[in-house]
Amino acid sequence: MLGGMELDEHWMLAVQDAFALANAVGPAFAHGKPLPSEPTRSLPEVAVLGDTGRELWMILRAVAAGDTAAAAERLNALLDLMDARPRMARRGPGGFWHLQFVSSTGGESTHLVIATGMLLGSGDFVRIKGCQAPRCERVFLDSTRNRSQQFCSTRCQDRVKTASLRERRRAREDTPS
Repeated sequence: MLGGMELDEHWMLAVQDAFALANAVGPAFAHGKPLPSEPTRSLPEVAVLGDTGRELWMILRAVAAGDTAAAAERLNALLDLMDARPRMARRGPGGFWHLQFVSSTGGESTHLVIATGMLLGSGDFVRIKGCQAPRCERVFLDSTRNRSQQFCSTRCQDRVKTASLRERRRAREDTPS
């Protein structure tokens, strides 16, 4: 449950996919690197996913920095651009009806943008954080109970702890006895 708004497993997976897309594209964009190629998709699909990933990354980074107003404004602009429209769809023959968003311009990334909007509209948007490791620009959803997670992965956490240990050792070695 996210801040009074319950997201089912389907939407939570979409939120995770939105973070994955943002982190796959955003940090590279921030450093001027080209979009990673994906041979199974056409060039227009890759371009839409890349543009959406960059926007999602900038939105999530704004939230992590505490600027939810800028994030909401940017998300609204992206939703307008995608012209996302709700439709009722059935999951398989005889399956449950669910709300699905379709877009003539956003393709499959529309769903990820909607999921990000649902997260921003919930009280749990405060769980959106930026990794505290130097040189890491990834965003993550803090899943700890007390909202104390600082790193996007154990790899970043270990890197920071190792650097801190080395610094302490150097300081001890430099201190005269």
